[in-house]
Amino acid sequence: MAYTDTLTDLPNRRAFERLLNDRVSSGTLKPFIVGILDLDGFKPVNDAYGHAVGDDVLIEAGRRLSTQLRGVGTLARMGGDEFALIVDGRFSADDINHLALRLRSVFDEPIIVGDVIVRLSCSFGFSTYPDCSEDAGRLIDRADMALYRAKADHNGSHRIFDASYERSAIERAIIEQDLREAIRADALQIHFQPIINLTTGRLSGFEALARWTSPRLGPVSPAVFVPIAEQCGLIEAMTNSLLLKAARVATRWPSHLRLAFNMSAYQIDKPGSGLKIISILAEAGLPPHRFEAEITETAILKNVEASRVAIELIKAAGARVALDDFGTGFSSLSHVKDLPLDKIKIDRSFVDKVCTDEKIGNIVRSIIQMCECLDIECVAEGIEHDEHLAFLIKHNCTSGQGFLFSRPLPETRIPSLITEDSDSNVRIAARDRAA
Repeated sequence: MAYTDTLTDLPNRRAFERLLNDRVSSGTLKPFIVGILDLDGFKPVNDAYGHAVGDDVLIEAGRRLSTQLRGVGTLARMGGDEFALIVDGRFSADDINHLALRLRSVFDEPIIVGDVIVRLSCSFGFSTYPDCSEDAGRLIDRADMALYRAKADHNGSHRIFDASYERSAIERAIIEQDLREAIRADALQIHFQPIINLTTGRLSGFEALARWTSPRLGPVSPAVFVPIAEQCGLIEAMTNSLLLKAARVATRWPSHLRLAFNMSAYQIDKPGSGLKIISILAEAGLPPHRFEAEITETAILKNVEASRVAIELIKAAGARVALDDFGTGFSSLSHVKDLPLDKIKIDRSFVDKVCTDEKIGNIVRSIIQMCECLDIECVAEGIEHDEHLAFLIKHNCTSGQGFLFSRPLPETRIPSLITEDSDSNVRIAARDRAA
């Protein structure tokens, strides 16, 4: 019983680690592969239908996988929806690809539990003995690293361990450790990128953007540290701290300038998130009508109903809501129709090709026209060239931001920018591109 998973009757983690240690300590260096897999799409099943249905799904998944491996290798359940396998033999990359396809094929047919129909896929990470390591623990760790990379690249895929994965894992661990300390010490910074009214050429506000320098790795891109903060449970503390800091800065701007701030998908769907945002604005002393919450379609899709509640509360307090990165999601038009939005931001990937790709140009014109019909402000992101600006102005885009006007600037640069704007009737000069 100590070596058997009580749910699936498969060998458990203890049994798998013991088997792996026996193989490694035999001293024969007989090659084999270690695979770690988890079930893509299992957590929503558990959340929606409860653990009883989830358990039945795990039992059937284990049965199908072990049947496919019968006579070929050993399958164990490591815990949760994670399984592990050992298959003897020296495998080429093509052999491993074929094995992964065979194992994934067991989920071609849905799993049916009562009236519930469940469709799953699975992702794999593989390591090879003795090439990847001659240590049992390292073989598991490196298969885990390969699994992490597979899931990061695409659910339902697989990866074979590569040394670069370990370097990435070490770097990620450093980022997580340093980020925890930075949040504790309130050491993250905010830069502000101007948002320009394209009709008047004047400032209408600033978007707050997080910036951070790790003491060990140097400057780290938000595209790197924000997902890590989400994955390790730091995003709420980080977002609340940055919002408070940005709102306090915005209180010193002229009253007609608004603060735009990106809300995380992991925060906006939490109960009470809208109320928390409003309370932070009150603590900072920034009137809600000067605040715009920018929410991506990814955030909305994570929990549509919770997002709706948060958006309606934010709106009721007098703040504005923008749909960010428009055009990159799956249900853009339904969100525009159903949610009380004030602004749509056209993703930079569209703006970048607006003058070189006729289809993209037509899409952007259509978005602008849709916003006009719905009386929603339209903001173009990533304006970097005069041709982009001319196109957007010609087709009545309301506002824009991008390097053509200014890069994101530290707080200390903002007062002079505001002074310049108040003294001039022309748009902010492109000289700030190199700032």
